[in-house]
Amino acid sequence: MLLPSGQWSTAWVTRLPDVVAALNKEVTRLTGKKPADAIKEKSVTSQPSTPYSRSVGVNEKKLPSNVNAHFLYQPGELEGGFQRATDPVHNHNLERAVTQPDEPV
Repeated sequence: MLLPSGQWSTAWVTRLPDVVAALNKEVTRLTGKKPADAIKEKSVTSQPSTPYSRSVGVNEKKLPSNVNAHFLYQPGELEGGFQRATDPVHNHNLERAVTQPDEPV
């Protein structure tokens, strides 16, 4: 770390083990476990980091057949983001949708 005086500080090197040890003793939101305990397990399940803002899964609506869909290169450009007239738009005709029973769309 560079100090305002131009000197390099190595204080973080001596503090780092204490910081890591403190973080490993705190329960995390995603797993509901302490990382020190989760490391010892073979597998750990986690919760999604953010709630979904759309339907996901078996009950999700699928697009009808023979509909035109378009998308832009950058995610979020159409949803209120900045868009120029020269941005490339890709159009696709969805002829059919294939899904498996009891599987997400």
